[in-house]
Amino acid sequence: MDLKKLKLGTVIACLLMATPMLASAAEDSAMSMGGVQSGSWSGFYLGGHVGYATGEVRWYNPRIDAVNSDSNESAVFGVQIGHDFSIGGLVAGINAGFANTLGGSGEILCGAARGVASPNPNGRMCDREIADVFTIGGRLGVPFSDRLLGYASAGYANGRLETHAWPQADGRDGPKGRRSSARHDGFYVGLGGEVALTERVATSLEWRYYEFAPADQVKIQNDGGMPPNPIREDVRGRANTINLGLVFRF
Repeated sequence: MDLKKLKLGTVIACLLMATPMLASAAEDSAMSMGGVQSGSWSGFYLGGHVGYATGEVRWYNPRIDAVNSDSNESAVFGVQIGHDFSIGGLVAGINAGFANTLGGSGEILCGAARGVASPNPNGRMCDREIADVFTIGGRLGVPFSDRLLGYASAGYANGRLETHAWPQADGRDGPKGRRSSARHDGFYVGLGGEVALTERVATSLEWRYYEFAPADQVKIQNDGGMPPNPIREDVRGRANTINLGLVFRF
């Protein structure tokens, strides 16, 4: 089994098991302070989140007719703003958000990135990353109580995918290195839950899957010039995140 998938599954399982305990602890705390305050699932909110991300960037190099792949993991930080509406027994909402790198970046021999069994140990190095992402979307939820909300989310995502390649002797930022960067359209889907800590404050747990459409990128030299033999690569990306957040309602 892939180690990164195992790590992500372990994190998700641990956080899901922790959610009901968090809800119970919040309720016990509120009762000790003089009674449980019901959560409000409607109105404007502002929040932030931290979590764990695994990201993969794939690119096609037409010069060698090969598909390359670079996968990494990282912490993720972000903010979101939105508005929820109570509609009958459901909660519907719209939201927008921003997050930093989804998976980070990591150096890899370019030969290894395309699955070459014994890449040249002194060959070119590559790294790729989903550097940031903006989202706008919605969610639909079911209040299981006045303190616990479960929901599904989906929407549009726009990510900045960056690529780098360089000779090992020159270094990543040396004059012979090459880089490219472009924003890619995409989408996300997710599942999550919110636990009301007070009438206006809640904590959230959400898993999301992101996918970014392929787009051509042309590398330029680190000094800003165009290399004598530019390569137009087809670049795409995808990522999984699991985030723990804090939400303030107004």
